[in-house]
Amino acid sequence: MFAKFYAIGSCAIRVVQIIEAVLALVVSRKMEAWNYIFASLEVLWIPVAAISVCFLAANKKHLISPISFVAYEVIGFTLSITLNVVDPQPNKEELPFPFIIAALLFGIYYLIANIKLYKELKGPV
Repeated sequence: MFAKFYAIGSCAIRVVQIIEAVLALVVSRKMEAWNYIFASLEVLWIPVAAISVCFLAANKKHLISPISFVAYEVIGFTLSITLNVVDPQPNKEELPFPFIIAALLFGIYYLIANIKLYKELKGPV
């Protein structure tokens, strides 16, 4: 039950991330209120992904989803902190273009991976 919840929730989180990346590309690369809201949802999903490892451990292939999510978030936090240490600017609120593209690509990958995970957890139709 929790594993299916995780797969569905992960799909929702990734749709939000894809929307955020597209908005950042089309509307504004500046940090807007919606960026903070979407980022908060992602941060709140980290413990869920970590807990889901226990529920998905029976099949090693299913672990790819939560482990890749946590790794993506850790790498993102590390890069953000590193960029702010290397180039500290008090008014620097523009999202770097490579970050936006990486977020978009990861969102697409993660959405597809979790749709596949949900179908496998659901079993044959």
